[in-house]
Amino acid sequence: MKKLLTSFLILVAATVQAQTPSVDEIIASYAKAIGGIEALNKVTSMKSTGSVAMQGMDLPMTSQIIFKKGIRIDVEVMGQSVIRAYGNGKGWEINPFGGKPTATEMTGDDLLEMKEQINPVDKLIDYKNLGHKVELVGEETFEGTKGWNIKFTHKETGKTSNYLISAADYMLVKTTGKKELMGQQVDEQTVYSNIKEFGGLKFPTMMAVSFNGNLFQEVSISNIELNVPVDEKIFNE
Repeated sequence: MKKLLTSFLILVAATVQAQTPSVDEIIASYAKAIGGIEALNKVTSMKSTGSVAMQGMDLPMTSQIIFKKGIRIDVEVMGQSVIRAYGNGKGWEINPFGGKPTATEMTGDDLLEMKEQINPVDKLIDYKNLGHKVELVGEETFEGTKGWNIKFTHKETGKTSNYLISAADYMLVKTTGKKELMGQQVDEQTVYSNIKEFGGLKFPTMMAVSFNGNLFQEVSISNIELNVPVDEKIFNE
């Protein structure tokens, strides 16, 4: 009887293991779900329009990227512009409401975040070429969605973050990690939803960002244009 029970448990364990995809299989399925690495690499520029909801205000937003060169994000706040930009290896920002009425050099997490957005392929998908590390933590259910929790370790900073990829359609559900905010480390969570297709690629058009469990802002994208003209001069201070 003991031998029979042992054999049964081994069979069950082997079956479960066979049904669990490897971390590379999950990432490959994620890449395929959004349109494929080949299609992503064909995108040279992108312009997104939408709005940012925060502190009871709905603020118009425009994002423009020339991949592998630069990015600029403009948000209109009470008749003034809040700008975050990266180009030629430098990041800068203008925020009259944050004590930065003129162009101020960007540093730390903000600079790294802007720099990484100019790669057409997400750093998780391209982790091998970029030298990062990933690890499959296991299954996780978030707000009724079952998915795979992947731990990501950044090559340069050593910082870790977690990606939750849906087990149903392999789309990105959420990311979590640490972020430096006003000189302090906070827990950051971004939840992605309302997936739509633009130019043959799929993008989340709703992103809810929380710090230490409190909702900070909700980004809503109304339109995405791919391979459109973008003037490189807008990335300069």
